Amino acid sequence: MKKALALMLGLILTSPVMAEFYDHRHYTTDSVTGLDWLDIRETLGRSYFQIQKGDGGFLENGWRIANIAELAEMFGRVTDLPQGAWERGNAFVEAQRLVACLGVGAIPGAYSDNGLPVQDTAHGIAEDQDPTDDRVGFGTIYLRHEDADNNTNPPTPIYQQTRWDVFTNFYRDSQRYPYVGVWMVRPTASLGRGPKC
Repeated sequence: MKKALALMLGLILTSPVMAEFYDHRHYTTDSVTGLDWLDIRETLGRSYFQIQKGDGGFLENGWRIANIAELAEMFGRVTDLPQGAWERGNAFVEAQRLVACLGVGAIPGAYSDNGLPVQDTAHGIAEDQDPTDDRVGFGTIYLRHEDADNNTNPPTPIYQQTRWDVFTNFYRDSQRYPYVGVWMVRPTASLGRGPKC
């Protein structure tokens, strides 16, 4: 009986989406796309230009800057949500696990929604595939834990909400780079190995 209950609990707690991701401490493997994603915290404090010039040794170790299409595919697949809208429900659990694997890099005081702070946010610069533009891509996944939106009357319960965005209006020379990582990927060499996220 105890074994049966443990099995049932394991099935309930196991995320079929997050079973596709493997945690290697400093990077995460997405077994669907065959890409390793560098932990966003590894690049904090380095600008887009610094990364491009080889700072940190990421490029010489096989990493490249991810593009916005790759980010949008991953965020959308994990959350099963459209871009740009706050949603409640099961997506929060999936997104929370993904953010834990990818690393949290929040800009202090920079992100809020209706005055409510956003916690556990993973965001970074991405390629927008247009080298003639002085802007780059930017991808972020937000998690919000607030209990209620006090700007409504009566207050609207929020509990746990998820949102993701990928857009192309982040300037390469932004001074926020100490708090914004750079999304970096490489073809994985260890598909299906390591602890799952």
